[in-house]
This record gives sequence, structure tokens and C-alpha cells, in this order.
Amino acid sequence: MSLMQKLTTLVRSEVRESAENIIDANAIKIFEQELLDCHDSITYAKHQLTLLMAERLRLGRKIENIIAQISAREKQTAEAVELENIELSHALAEDILNLEKILYQQKEVFLKLENREKELKKNMANKVRNICEFQRELMAVKSMQCAQSAMSNMVNVESHVSSGNLRGSLQRIHDIQQQFDDRQTASETLESELLSNGLDQQLKDAGIVSKQKDIEAILERVK
Repeated sequence: MSLMQKLTTLVRSEVRESAENIIDANAIKIFEQELLDCHDSITYAKHQLTLLMAERLRLGRKIENIIAQISAREKQTAEAVELENIELSHALAEDILNLEKILYQQKEVFLKLENREKELKKNMANKVRNICEFQRELMAVKSMQCAQSAMSNMVNVESHVSSGNLRGSLQRIHDIQQQFDDRQTASETLESELLSNGLDQQLKDAGIVSKQKDIEAILERVK
């Protein structure tokens, strides 16, 4: 095999593997679409079966009408024979013969339609049962997929916990919050000290508080 043929074979192999991987990754979607296609086919088959049943009903009424015509002609023929009207009785008998031929043909068609209807109903019932079973299987597979996805997410969470990613992130959040609290506390302390020093200076300036008064107060307390 030449080098070019080998390369061509390799490319074909990779394309096949890529296509298989795509199909495997989307197997549930493909299966679900196939079920939808089956539902559409059954819907169309039901429509066709409905038309067949309607035709059978129409043909059944036609057969009943022919039977009624034959019955009426037989009575008329009997009356013509009783009246010894040979020409009329023969004409009526010939009409009965024609009606009976039509009746035979219509009954054959009716029987074929009836058998076909039974066959289609049986096949459709089997297909509907199969699709319902596949539908249940699909729900089970999708539920399992959700469970596997949840388990995969739990593994990822456990991986983050084990690796310290979550704890590290949480610690950084705590540090940022602590820095903010410390800055807030420092700001409040500074503001309080500034206000306190300002008041002390004002007292000293007013002569209300002085170092000499403090010394005298201590000496008086000691005595």
C-alpha cells in the first residue's frame, strides 16, 4: 500500500471514529428523534386506517342496499310469474342476476377491506406497544443520565473541596471582610480620638481643666 493510500485510509478512519463519537455523544437525542419519527408514522398510519374503515362502512351500506334491491326484485318477479307475465318476469330475473353479480363482487371487496383493516389494527397495536415500551426506556435512560450528571457534579465539588479551592476562596472572602472591618474600626477610632483631643484642648483653653488643678486635687486626696 502506497503512502498516499495509507494517509487516505487514516483520514477515513479518523472521520469514522469522529462520526461514531458524535453519534455516541448524542445517542439519547438520536433515539428520542427516532421515537418522534415513529409517532409521526403511526399518526399517518392511523389516518390511512381511518379512511379504510370509512370505505368499509360505505361499502357495507352499499351491500345492504343491493340486498334490499334483490329482495324487492324477487317479490316483483314472484308477482309477475303469478300474473303469468313471462317477459316481465324474465327481465326482473335478469336484473336480479346482475344485482347478485354486483353483490358478489362488492362482498369480495368488503371482505378484503375487512381483513386488511384487522391486519393493520393488529400491526398498529403491536407498534404502539413497542413505542410505549421504548418511551419508558427513554425516560429511564434520561433519568439515569440526570443521576450520572449529578454524581459527576458531586465529584467535581468533592474535587474542589479536597484540593482546597473552596476553602481557599472562602478564606480570601473572610480576609477581605476582615480588612474592611479593620479599616472601619480604625476610622471610627481616629474620629473619636480627634473629637476627644479637641474637647480636652477646649477645656484647657477655658481654664476648666489644668495640670495645676490636677496636682492640687491629688495632694488634697492624700491629706
